[in-house]
Amino acid sequence: ESLGFVQPEQNSSLPDGLGYGVVTSTIQYALDAKTMFPWTNDIPKDVYLEYVLPFASVDEARTNWRQLITEALAPIITPLLSEKDVSIREVVHAVNKNVWD
Repeated sequence: ESLGFVQPEQNSSLPDGLGYGVVTSTIQYALDAKTMFPWTNDIPKDVYLEYVLPFASVDEARTNWRQLITEALAPIITPLLSEKDVSIREVVHAVNKNVWD
């Protein structure tokens, strides 16, 4: 379901010519975050599949940007795991407040 309509064994690249190396690793970062951070349970499945899981939207560059963002945000959001009942709103606030520090 995460890879959508094309499976890796069917082709060596996606319709836009992008190889599965970037796609699978990018999707894996999204799935890892979904299991690691409890506040993601509040995201409706249709919103997650449409806006979080895809490796790119429309004309975005097809790069492995999730590794970079994961490493950049880890120091901000990992401490929130020790707090009870953290909401998505609180996570967004923490990221917006601290991401440029």
